[in-house]
Amino acid sequence: MRILFVSLCYAATERVELATDGPVGARIFTESELEAYNGTEPGRPIYLAVAGAVFDVTAKGAHLYGPGGSYSAFAGRACGRGIVLSSLEAEDVSDEFDD
Repeated sequence: MRILFVSLCYAATERVELATDGPVGARIFTESELEAYNGTEPGRPIYLAVAGAVFDVTAKGAHLYGPGGSYSAFAGRACGRGIVLSSLEAEDVSDEFDD
């Protein structure tokens, strides 16, 4: 778990809030909007969200989070649960922490 989290932090170069009522000027994403930033469209950044914060992992992590990368399941997704559990299973790639 620690290695994956460190990798995420190392790869993140920009943080943008994922919220419905953020500060003026902040880039706001819905989860469906975030899906467009999964690395499949050339020139578009790769984003992922953890606990409501969106991270741009393009510059240092495209090889990990882009298509064919080890963590591509997290790209364009709210994926905090998967990161905490160190799981790439589809049912774990979410931001649900209720349990």
